[in-house]
Amino acid sequence: MEMYIFALNLTCMEQINTIDKISAVYRNTAEEARQELNKVQQKIYRIGSLRLLLFVAGVVGIIYFWSESWGILACIASSPYCRSYF
Repeated sequence: MEMYIFALNLTCMEQINTIDKISAVYRNTAEEARQELNKVQQKIYRIGSLRLLLFVAGVVGIIYFWSESWGILACIASSPYCRSYF
């Protein structure tokens, strides 16, 4: 009887050890996914900020060159970045 209880306790300890290992793997995977998500969010923020900056620069350029000839305004408006907005 005593041997059976010892074997039962050992099996429970092995199961706990296995559960701990599985939990550690999932926690590690979740942390790696969070880090990757943060990197992607930073890239999205940088690209969005750059696009906004370029758009504002285009609008400022149009306002600044408004009194100039329409040829300059046509050059500004025909840039590849501005075409994506129109």
